[in-house]
Amino acid sequence: MLLALDTSTEHLGLALYDGQQVRSEVWWYAGRRHTQTLAPWIQRLLEANGLQARDLKAIAVATGPGSFTGLRAGMAVAKAMALALGFPLIGVFSLDVVVAGIPHLPQHMLLALLPMGRGRLAAGWYRWRRNHWHAEGPPFLVTPEELQSIITEPTLVAGEMPPSARTLLERHPRARLMPPPLNVRRAGWLAFLAWERLQKGLVDDPVTLTPYYLGGQTKKP
Repeated sequence: MLLALDTSTEHLGLALYDGQQVRSEVWWYAGRRHTQTLAPWIQRLLEANGLQARDLKAIAVATGPGSFTGLRAGMAVAKAMALALGFPLIGVFSLDVVVAGIPHLPQHMLLALLPMGRGRLAAGWYRWRRNHWHAEGPPFLVTPEELQSIITEPTLVAGEMPPSARTLLERHPRARLMPPPLNVRRAGWLAFLAWERLQKGLVDDPVTLTPYYLGGQTKKP
């Protein structure tokens, strides 16, 4: 059983995955109370499924980009569990989790977004190839106002965003916003992506794995 933790933003997610199905999944708003709420929710999730921590086989964690406080809290818990229990640890890029469940629409790019605070968003361009969304270049920082100018071709837009950004993009002629349920960053997808990496032996060192803290300027491929 793999436990996945996603604390990239003020919305947190947990999932249990057994290699065949998502056994259980929870998602809640924690605000800035990541540290206070994460451990109790992990305990509830395990107990609800009749499990204890020692029954797990691996731990997955979203590595960012995202909020400094959130990423630090999730990474600390995931690393502590992996080290204490001797389990493999798998880090997954947070924007990859955003896009994993977005359906393909021909002739469209995909722009994934996550809030970073101070009115900024973490963004990443993705293009559909070989039946998956693949990142086109590194992620970057952008404001809601800048989103209007960087979208110059038909583009799907997915992920968490403030109401101001959603309002602007709803009027953009080339932007197609995903409905709210598809903008939820599901820990089940994080677990699925991490399981794929685990089967390939692509695990991370709990001592050296660090969050991805984003810095940079607006960029378009």
